[in-house]
Parts: sequence; structure tokens; C-alpha cells
Amino acid sequence: MAPSLALSNFRARRMSQALLVAVALMTFELAALAQEVAPPACAAGEPDVCGKHHFARGTEAYERAAYAEAAREFELALGFKPHPVIDYNLGLSLSKAGKPLDALEAFARVARDARSDQSLRERAASEAKAAESAVSRIRFVLGDTRRMQVQVDGARQAPPLDDVRLNPGRHHVRVTDDSAVLYDEQLELRASERLEVRVGTPARTIDIVPVEKRLLVPQGERGVAPLERKPLAPIWFWTSVGISSSLVLLTIWSGLDTQATLDDFEQARAERDRQRAEELLNSGHDKELRTNLLLGASVASAAATAVLGAWYVDFGGGLRARAVLAPRHAGFAASF
Repeated sequence: MAPSLALSNFRARRMSQALLVAVALMTFELAALAQEVAPPACAAGEPDVCGKHHFARGTEAYERAAYAEAAREFELALGFKPHPVIDYNLGLSLSKAGKPLDALEAFARVARDARSDQSLRERAASEAKAAESAVSRIRFVLGDTRRMQVQVDGARQAPPLDDVRLNPGRHHVRVTDDSAVLYDEQLELRASERLEVRVGTPARTIDIVPVEKRLLVPQGERGVAPLERKPLAPIWFWTSVGISSSLVLLTIWSGLDTQATLDDFEQARAERDRQRAEELLNSGHDKELRTNLLLGASVASAAATAVLGAWYVDFGGGLRARAVLAPRHAGFAASF
């Protein structure tokens, strides 16, 4: 029993030693393979080594289409060893990552760097042109530029606001005045997209001026001088009434048409049909202007009709109008 037990222990020790040797060889092979694939480690205090390390990692990330990671590695490489080639690679990575506005800064550094040769400058200029065409833009049209403020992603935008350049993607746009938030929305911008945001004033200011009270003065009072009117045929009055009525009907039609366009705009906005919404927005502003002009013309025509009928048209004695002036009083009287 003793020789058999000793032989078993001996065989167990030999198997354990063989297993340890196999594990050691496998670990050595994996370490060698990792050393062949991975770039050299970054040693502290050696900027050249660190720059090459991050440049190699950025190149490897770019080749496997991890553009955001590649951009981070190239930025780290620039921190250790600035070079126009690294800036060029950074610009390419940022363009691929959907950040053309940031890529333009990298390409601009390539153009300014004296170490850039002609070939590199030409390639950077070509890529910068492509990045420029991919930049998204927002044009802000504000009703009160002195009081209203625009913020994009929390950063206040300084005038002029007719060409705010942004990277494609989601942006938080906020328009405020002194007392209220007028516009607050998340906008998803596509590459090369042009967007216009119009924000009007929350309320129209109307000045109210007190007018001195005017009293009706009898004709026989001292200092009164009746004002005579020139008689016109009643056809002038009825023609003016017809014009005023037509303008009122046109104003009502234009208002209903404007409201219908507004309803279509809200529906297109809810359906996220940006192109149709923008077309309806422009059409709606034109129709709104048309309605306001017609409304003003209707009011002016109605006022002119009233003055014409009260002062200048001879209705055969059916209407008498009289205006009187006195040293301290003025008045107007009319009777049918």
C-alpha cells in the first residue's frame, strides 16, 4: 500500500508541474501577442512616446470606424506633440463623428501651421470645404431684438443672430425676454440644414392719450360760426358703402384663409414635416400681412364713408350736419 501511495503522489506532482508550465507558456504567448497588437505604453515624462502612443490608438480607432474615440486620442496626441498631420487626422475624425464645426477648427490649424506641406494644405482645404457644407444653421427673427435673448444649449448667442452655426444633432433652443420664456424647444438639426426661428412680441403696446372733453354748443351762442358743407349726390355715399362692404368681406375671407394656413402649419409641425411646416410658415406670414392691410383699408374706408355721408352728401334734407366753434368750446351735431 505504501509504494502505491508514493507513486500516486509522485504522478500528481508531475501533472501539477506540467499544468503550471503550460499556463506559463500560454500567458507568455498572450503577452507577446498583446505587445504586437497594442501600441507602446505611455511613459510619464516622455512626450514623444506619449504622443506616438495616442496617435497609434487614434489611428487604430479610426480604422474600425470608432470616430469619436479616434478624435479623443488625436486630441491627446496633440497635447503631447502638436503636429499638422495629427490636426488633419483629428479633423477627419470629427467630420466623420458628425462635428463639422469642430473639424473646421482643426483644418484651419493645418492651414496656419508652417510645417504643413502643399499636399497636406490642399487636402485640408478640400476636407474643410466638405465640412463647411455639412454645418447646420439657424436664423433667428426676433420681434424685439433689444429685449429678447437667445440661448442655444445653455450658451447665450450674441448678435447678429441671422446665421448661428451649429453641429448637426439635437440642440436646446430657448428665447426669453425680460419677464417670460417665449420659445423653449429641443431641435433636431440635420447636416447642411437651414432653419429659421421667428419669435414675435408677446403683446402689442398701445399708447392711450387723454383727450379734452368737447361739448355741443348751441348755434345762437356768441362766437359760433357754422361750417357749411359742399353737397354731393347720394351715389357717392352708396358707392363708398359698397367699397367698404367689399373690403370687410375680403378681410373676413383673408382672416379665415390665414387661420386655415395656421391649422395646416400646426398639423405639419405635429407630423414633424419640417419642409412643409416651413413653407406654411412663410405663406402664413404673407397671408397675415394681407389680412392686416385689408383690415386697415376696411377701417379707413368705413371712416371715410361716415365722414362723406355726414358732411358732404346731400340727402335732400333728410340729413343735417353741423359743426360749431366757440372761444372755449367745439362741438358736432347731426340729425336725420
